[in-house]
Amino acid sequence: MSGIAGALAVVLIGLIAVMIRRRIVLPLIRFKLFLGGVTEGKLSDELSVKDTRRTDEVGSIARSLQEMTGQLRTIVSGIRSTASVTAESRGIVR
Repeated sequence: MSGIAGALAVVLIGLIAVMIRRRIVLPLIRFKLFLGGVTEGKLSDELSVKDTRRTDEVGSIARSLQEMTGQLRTIVSGIRSTASVTAESRGIVR
């Protein structure tokens, strides 16, 4: 009887490990890769819809990362626009 209980415990622990990996670990790995791209200046990358539509904490983090990247795109666009206007003005003054 204890052999069956032990085997069931091992199977249950294995199932829990698989669930944790799929629900938590894999999304965190995707977030790490996404942030690595942001670090390299790839602000056009997007997280997967399946991550951003989740209603748990992982989904909340995904939406925050997506929003942060959108804000960074806006900031960089503004800086580029200002730099362009400044460069044009500098040419006019000369």
